[in-house]
Amino acid sequence: MVKSIQRFNVKGLIKTIPCIHSFLDLVYVGALDQHLHAIHIQEHSSKYDTRLYAATLAGDVFAFQSNNGTVLWKRSLAKPIFSTIAIWKERFLLVGCVDQKLYCLTCETGEQKWTFETNGAIFSSPCLIDEELFIGCHDEYLYAVNLSNEQQGVLEWKCRFPSMIYASPFVFDHGRMVIVGSTNGCLRALTCQTGEILCETQIPGEGLFSSPICYRDRVIVGSRDDYLYCYTFHDSSK
Repeated sequence: MVKSIQRFNVKGLIKTIPCIHSFLDLVYVGALDQHLHAIHIQEHSSKYDTRLYAATLAGDVFAFQSNNGTVLWKRSLAKPIFSTIAIWKERFLLVGCVDQKLYCLTCETGEQKWTFETNGAIFSSPCLIDEELFIGCHDEYLYAVNLSNEQQGVLEWKCRFPSMIYASPFVFDHGRMVIVGSTNGCLRALTCQTGEILCETQIPGEGLFSSPICYRDRVIVGSRDDYLYCYTFHDSSK
């Protein structure tokens, strides 16, 4: 049985993923009331001075002081941002945008370091492992971008799917494989190094918008037929 401990009304629909700051005992959540809410999990005070980064549907990227909400900087991009920000090396922000670009901004000031162009809108969130970034796109491709050159993201490989990719990739098996689904229901596992397809399956329902996760040899993903699916992963290359 699941018991409700406490509730907080943000006065707007919540479509974002909550972010927890363990040192401050705060949970941050964005809502359609146009506010970013910082909610105390329990009574707590802290002198930790860290940063919180958030993106909006207006195309703005913000850096806040996490303990009091002070705006440190704001960077405006061309189009709405649905993608969750990824932080790399604690120095760079990687942001997917509807304008078909992946942006790299500095954490310190929001300065634009480089952009990586695709041929479709990006709703998928970046997935990072070491110096590799994986991101899906509405041009039907999963992109692997090498980040070793801090001056520019370099295409490592790309793999075409049967339809648009809205979901976010998930890296598993100690960084050896990446899994992602496309909107027609195709769930596919590939090698991180080359993009070779190891296995795939077709999820029932009206397509995949949910992002898969993996636990050991299990792949778990939700579908628009109102079911949560769990698959056993079998690597055809072994």
